[in-house]
Amino acid sequence: MTQESTPESRLREEEEKRLREVLEQVSRRMRKELSLLGERREDVVGIRQEFWDDVRLNFSDSSEVSETWRSIMQQAELLAERERSHRVASETVERLTKQFDSPYFARIDFTEKGRGNEVI
Repeated sequence: MTQESTPESRLREEEEKRLREVLEQVSRRMRKELSLLGERREDVVGIRQEFWDDVRLNFSDSSEVSETWRSIMQQAELLAERERSHRVASETVERLTKQFDSPYFARIDFTEKGRGNEVI
């Protein structure tokens, strides 16, 4: 004997399908962002480790001091940019984790006399 689906069961099936789709989208994005986060972490660590290796301190004359200063500032700007990028990726992962745990917050069904149902 087959069981006929009721409007409520069809609605539930649709919602469950939509939930699976949303969770899969969040999962795909999470994998992408976690990969990016790992790359950014490696970049930051590498830049910090190599910072002083790439900068040559030379104070023999004013042009060398100027070149040393430019080199230090260049490395500092690169490091700051990668740290910002790492922070943004980290915040994105945090937000996606929350979205995965709670993909949407509510559903409201309005029913008014003389009118049909409105689902929000």
